[in-house]
Amino acid sequence: MTIPKPFHFTVPTDRTKNIKVLYSPEVPGIAKYNFATDDNQLRSSIHFVPFTLNQDVDGNQLQALANVAKEGFIAAIVDPDKAEINVTRQTEVGPYQAVEAIGRYAETDGTVVALRVVAVAEEGETEGLLAIIAALPQTTGMKSVGDIVYVDGSRALGTMRFD
Repeated sequence: MTIPKPFHFTVPTDRTKNIKVLYSPEVPGIAKYNFATDDNQLRSSIHFVPFTLNQDVDGNQLQALANVAKEGFIAAIVDPDKAEINVTRQTEVGPYQAVEAIGRYAETDGTVVALRVVAVAEEGETEGLLAIIAALPQTTGMKSVGDIVYVDGSRALGTMRFD
């Protein structure tokens, strides 16, 4: 598989030793990293999917990134009717401007999952990276959906840099 925009990041191993990696074509996009408890209960994950920005947003890269983040949030879940985006906001991933959509959804078994979808691209670039971070509040100790920025998947994203 060709990665449209090469990048690298560091996988945090200080909190979670049980890490499983799934690569394309097993998952859409490039790869997905699952961080689990010692007894294989998912704590959080980060899933990387490349994208190309639609430039029909009057040259406003942040608005284009916001559209990608919202679309990625909906695409990441099975039943959009059981999902809620709490906030869509500008953020930073290292030196890059990004937009994140943070919210939650319910699995078919009723399990609530926190979701953070971050669209990031270098300034003026059309190729970027969508990071889809999911976390289970009951295994991560999250008190609110906003705490997803502290889970292992989010910590990994914080180290991401384009090559």
